[in-house]
Amino acid sequence: MNKVLKTVIYIAIAIIIVGLILYPKLKSEEHGPEITPQQGSTVLPVEAKIIKPQRIENIIKITGAILANESVALKSEISGKVERIYFQEGQRIKKGDLLLSINDDEIVAQLERLKYTQKLNEDIEYRQRQLLEKEAISREEYEIALTTLNTTQSDIKETEARLEKH
Repeated sequence: MNKVLKTVIYIAIAIIIVGLILYPKLKSEEHGPEITPQQGSTVLPVEAKIIKPQRIENIIKITGAILANESVALKSEISGKVERIYFQEGQRIKKGDLLLSINDDEIVAQLERLKYTQKLNEDIEYRQRQLLEKEAISREEYEIALTTLNTTQSDIKETEARLEKH
């Protein structure tokens, strides 16, 4: 160790020892001289209360809202008037279970119209194919009839898919 550090340590130890010796003397002088009952004849009045254990009621009145720690938000792919609900609140359900049905009158009517149109287009396509085989019409006219039939069949599939969502 270097000399300066040793000197600082010795001085610190000496200050601590002097402080320990003087501290009790300083403390007794701060309180002043003690008065013994023989020196002073005055009696100080004292108030006392008996403490009994009691139950403390903590009642807090507040307004607020309670939120569940778990919830599920269900949304339909389509909007419409709900006709029937197939579950009870709190009931367990499985994937694929039907939860509710939405009014599907318009979609059913549209599907029925498309099926009639399909039947008509099938008849037209059959006649156009007969005429094409006899070379009474051009290939283009037959393809137009076939495309119309295929488009109607696609529309039916699309409408059935929309009906399934209801």
